[in-house]
Amino acid sequence: MEAILAYCLTLISLVSLDAIWLNLIAKHFYTSRLGFLFSPSITWWPLFIFYPLFATGIFFFAVHPSLSPNLPLKAFFLGAFLGLLAYAAYDLTNQATIASWPVIVTIIDILWGAVLAGATSAIAVILARIFGISS
Repeated sequence: MEAILAYCLTLISLVSLDAIWLNLIAKHFYTSRLGFLFSPSITWWPLFIFYPLFATGIFFFAVHPSLSPNLPLKAFFLGAFLGLLAYAAYDLTNQATIASWPVIVTIIDILWGAVLAGATSAIAVILARIFGISS
């Protein structure tokens, strides 16, 4: 049961941080550079697949290994590495296959993937400690 709660904390942290990034901080950045690719409306089902899957990876590779020793900094670095790999796979593939894909988007997005997964991991470990979850 504790693992399920820790996973839920991971998922909530991930979605919250990415929503802040996408809606408040980087909206204009992406729109101005990739607006030509945007759909007029959001297709929600891919998001309902992506976020739980990515949260599972973050939980498995970064949060869970950092819960028992209660090391948010370890969680941050493990998560950041996972985020870097995941976002690099996406952005570098786009860079290689989509004409006019901006290099600055690749750089910023890969950095964001690292920060997002790292921060999500650290926050989940800190919240788990607050809720008394150790593993």
